[in-house]
Amino acid sequence: MDDRRSRRCASGGCAGARHARRTGRHDDPAEPRHGAPHEPPRERARDAAHDRGHDRLHRPRRTAARRRSARERMPEEAEEVIARLAELRDALGGPRPEFRARLRETLLSAHEELRRSAPEGSGGPAADRAAAALAVPPPAFRPSLRVRLRSAALALALLAALLGMSWGVQHAVPGDTLYPIKRATESALIRLSVDETARAERELDTAHNRATEVAVLAADPARKKLLEKTIDDMASTTRSAIRTLTRAKGGARDHGKLRRFAAEQRNVVEPLIPALNGSSKEKASAYLHLIEGFEDP
Repeated sequence: MDDRRSRRCASGGCAGARHARRTGRHDDPAEPRHGAPHEPPRERARDAAHDRGHDRLHRPRRTAARRRSARERMPEEAEEVIARLAELRDALGGPRPEFRARLRETLLSAHEELRRSAPEGSGGPAADRAAAALAVPPPAFRPSLRVRLRSAALALALLAALLGMSWGVQHAVPGDTLYPIKRATESALIRLSVDETARAERELDTAHNRATEVAVLAADPARKKLLEKTIDDMASTTRSAIRTLTRAKGGARDHGKLRRFAAEQRNVVEPLIPALNGSSKEKASAYLHLIEGFEDP
């Protein structure tokens, strides 16, 4: 048995030989060193694994050398492949000269036809397509039928409201809501007159409007005060028109519109006299006396 153990140790199979190779010492790893405690088997196994990992980590690598050797062989292999391809080209041969000439003639004729068919100054089919795309206007946004009908109905309603307001303003009488708008419109038109004659004619129109208002108010006893004020406004506007015509024409009696105005005013105011009483009747009679001298003979 001692002979077998000696042979195993000589071949490096025993623990002492392995310990000697790892540490460089020939003492028995199972015996504790002088001055050191005895290491248990688990710690010895951990140290051995650490030593094996350290040896593997610091083992010299040969990968870089292999890559360098492969790069050195690449030019030789590439030259060999190129030589083989050249041999295949010579063996198979290229296109025949007749085919090359025919292909060249076909390509040149097609290019010449394309150049002749393109208009002068154009860049070819691609330019034509681009110009056609630019010539087509983008599709305009069109709202739906419902939206258009709603807009049209709203516009008609607004127009009807404006027309109704215009009619209401034109036929308003003192005491109505729209009557101040009517008077403001008349004053603006008088101030915007281009000359004295036009101003006088517009004042005559305003006085005629007061006469029609008197006819409406005379039928309503509750508006007696408004009736008297309207007669006063009619008389003052008529006097202003006569004075303006006198300044512009040197005399108002020969003005045709004033004569027609006086006749129309008498036809409106004179039938109202029997229905009036008190101060309203007196003011209406005085007004007829004012316009008496301007009527047609």
